[in-house]
Amino acid sequence: MTLQCDRCGEKHSYKISQKDLDSGLTLNFACLNIKRLPRVSSFRIDFTKNAPSTKREEEERVSTLYGPNDVVAKTNRKNEINQPKLWLIYDFDQYFEEIINSYIIGSFYPVATSCTALAERLVNLFIIKMRDLHTQSLLDVQLKKYVHSRNQNWQSFELNMKVLQVWNLLNTNQKGWFKDLLDIRNRAVHFQSAFDPQPDSLKAVQILHKIIDSYFSPFERKDVLRVFEIPGEIWVKEEKLNDPFVKAFILPCCRDFASQGTLNNKNIYHENDAVIGPFSEADFIEQRKNYQANLTYEPIYQKGTIEGKEFTFRII
Repeated sequence: MTLQCDRCGEKHSYKISQKDLDSGLTLNFACLNIKRLPRVSSFRIDFTKNAPSTKREEEERVSTLYGPNDVVAKTNRKNEINQPKLWLIYDFDQYFEEIINSYIIGSFYPVATSCTALAERLVNLFIIKMRDLHTQSLLDVQLKKYVHSRNQNWQSFELNMKVLQVWNLLNTNQKGWFKDLLDIRNRAVHFQSAFDPQPDSLKAVQILHKIIDSYFSPFERKDVLRVFEIPGEIWVKEEKLNDPFVKAFILPCCRDFASQGTLNNKNIYHENDAVIGPFSEADFIEQRKNYQANLTYEPIYQKGTIEGKEFTFRII
């Protein structure tokens, strides 16, 4: 369908599926000459550790969530691992929460083994989601065959690490964390006397948290994200839009916004004041800041603290 745009005066062509036509919904057509960039809109937030509360209030919450038996020990274990989190959403966050719950109630052996299983799942997800996005010539014959194996039996630690390294998804710290988790798993599974359930499971949770943080926390991904450069908002860097990790894992958590785009109180997007025409990302950022400064409604802000640093982000 080709329409005359009442914003820029040019003609734009749009593809409309039969499903959209049959839906009976009103179709909105956006001007194709308005610059839009992806803004992160879906993430998991957990700052309960920062919430002020008395010891009694904390123990009451733990009792309600995890049962009244051995509440003091459960509360202590919760405080050992309840680190603040701001993560892009994927399916791992729910599984991580289940691991956390297991540790709090004192199920240490499942925690030690599950942390490694979830770390391996992450690696497998990376391979599945990005094997067709990376340049094939980056991999040698062995690794190419490995990542495209139909049986998806990716059990080789060394080959997994090689693939991530070639794809620039593995630094020295990350490789060390994966190796530490593998060592804990081997101690737990192979009847080694060195396995100590509680300290090993605690260490496994802490390591897994670091791994997830390193890939999915906006604070750790400033290589591809602009974190609060625009007050209260997280945006994908324009030059990173074709990065395989960004395409596979970050863009699904984003929504395209114009520099003057916003959501109203009914969660409906509009960009009535958006500027027409191409311009630089730097200009986009300045336009966005100016637009924020002149908003006619009061945005909703959320405060949080991670690693001792306070920050504020804008909900709408």
